[in-house]
Amino acid sequence: SNLIAKYPVGTQHSGTVRNLTNFGVFVELEPGVDGLVHISDLSWTKKIRHPGELVKKADKIDVVILGIDTDQRRISLGHKQVQDNPWDAFETQFAVGTDTEGKIVRLIEKGVIVELPAGVDGFVPSSQLATKQVKNIPENFKEGDGLPLRVIEFDKDNKKIVLSVVEFFKDKDTEALEAYLASHGLLNAADAESTDVKPEDLNFDDV
Repeated sequence: SNLIAKYPVGTQHSGTVRNLTNFGVFVELEPGVDGLVHISDLSWTKKIRHPGELVKKADKIDVVILGIDTDQRRISLGHKQVQDNPWDAFETQFAVGTDTEGKIVRLIEKGVIVELPAGVDGFVPSSQLATKQVKNIPENFKEGDGLPLRVIEFDKDNKKIVLSVVEFFKDKDTEALEAYLASHGLLNAADAESTDVKPEDLNFDDV
């Protein structure tokens, strides 16, 4: 009960990262009093695979008390709750049909993860990366590449934004699309004959 008096649910405290596990971070609030920040409560905007991507041992972090089990002397903590949930604002900023841009932060089997303005992560399926089939993503795309994007799905509850390069170019001119394809080595010789793209702009490695 002393714990409950000292650490009421909803209050904010500063703690020290004691240990990292696959499922979260143990934070010391005071000697002998540790709490756990579950991995899902670390960030509103980042898709974190391991807490080590965000914090390291001995880091000082701010946390909010989410719950206390006095019998087990266990405290549930949240780190993202220190800030307001930004997804209310994202709903407007990234409404379906909105054009934006993103930077590739991770290549995955089914597509790429991009960082969007406001620091939030979005997903571009491989079928939406180009008007041509992308057989092997790492051959044509790399981390750090900037992509022109249009939002095709926004799911506030599951904190998911799905985007498309293909949709972005639907109402843009052909030159813009071809320049994009060429920059990612996705224009081949047959395409070049029917356009004004100069051979030196092309990547013939995959022809």
